[in-house]
Amino acid sequence: MTASSQVIYARVPSELKARAQDYADERGQKPALALAELIDKGLQKTETIRDLRLRVDQLEAELVAARGHLSSTEADMNVLRDRQRTLESAYQALAGRLSRPLGACPSCHKSVTGRDLFVDGRCSNQACGKDIASLLAPDPTGFDRGEFLLLVGAVGLVLGIALIQSKSA
Repeated sequence: MTASSQVIYARVPSELKARAQDYADERGQKPALALAELIDKGLQKTETIRDLRLRVDQLEAELVAARGHLSSTEADMNVLRDRQRTLESAYQALAGRLSRPLGACPSCHKSVTGRDLFVDGRCSNQACGKDIASLLAPDPTGFDRGEFLLLVGAVGLVLGIALIQSKSA
């Protein structure tokens, strides 16, 4: 023992004393030195266990936070999926309307679709290819006003949905 050693008196069961004596004999140590070594190792293990428990508590708290974040992310994904379905439906409705005939080209009298009028701005007849903006005049001839209003409504719906979703995002 070193000069700074202290004495501990303790009563222990006979079996424990025999095990400590066996430990000392295996190492060729005096029982007091073997007991000091065992106590030190036990305390180190206790500190390690305490540290591990603290780490487990920390990891469990992180897991709870991660699960909360996952739930929030899943909810956000569901909202985005709903938005995507809404936009897809609106775009499909618009695409359907864009392909429907609205009237006839004032030059070649070929059928003019919403795509020709709003996207291309020209007659789709390769031989003609004239500007068809005159169909937007107040009273064009050969123009289906009902189809035109449905197309404008579909465009308004898509733009409205896009505006609302851009503000809520």
